[in-house]
Amino acid sequence: GTSLLSAGSILGETFALLDIPAAESYRAVGFVRALRLPRDLYMEFVTRSALYHQIVQSHEKREFLRSVPLFADGVSGITLNRLVQAAEPRAMARGEILPPPAEELIVLEAGAAQLATTAGYRERLGAGSHFGAIMLVGVAIDGARIEILDDVRAYALPLEQVVELPVVRWKLLETHRRRYIDR
Repeated sequence: GTSLLSAGSILGETFALLDIPAAESYRAVGFVRALRLPRDLYMEFVTRSALYHQIVQSHEKREFLRSVPLFADGVSGITLNRLVQAAEPRAMARGEILPPPAEELIVLEAGAAQLATTAGYRERLGAGSHFGAIMLVGVAIDGARIEILDDVRAYALPLEQVVELPVVRWKLLETHRRRYIDR
């Protein structure tokens, strides 16, 4: 997978904390000014600030969100950490049917679902897909529904956390238009 990192991103923090080789590499696509911190100095700061467990425990969730196309570009490390803190795990069982939530964005980590609209639009949603955040555009979507095809593990993000991110907001508006308006 690839993602575009922006100013404020931290590279290799979890690998440094766990003292293991990095499992990824990075390539600059433009001029980059970076600050390299010695591992021992970073460890001391993280330990003194009582952040060690939080950083290590949130690594998988942060890397998952970074791998999702919605958050892959233009979301800084600091912002991604804020999203990780706000993300609540959700589980949905096969056969459940629910309306797309208005005030939350649901991002699928595993499983499958199908979005269906009254206009006949159907979209299969899998890992990395999202639904919800209907209030972003301020128009109710009557009759749309999500059917859980295979048990789903997901993260729910409050709308107010994602609405402030211009790149994410733009992608959500494009998805909304494709699903509900251009049909």
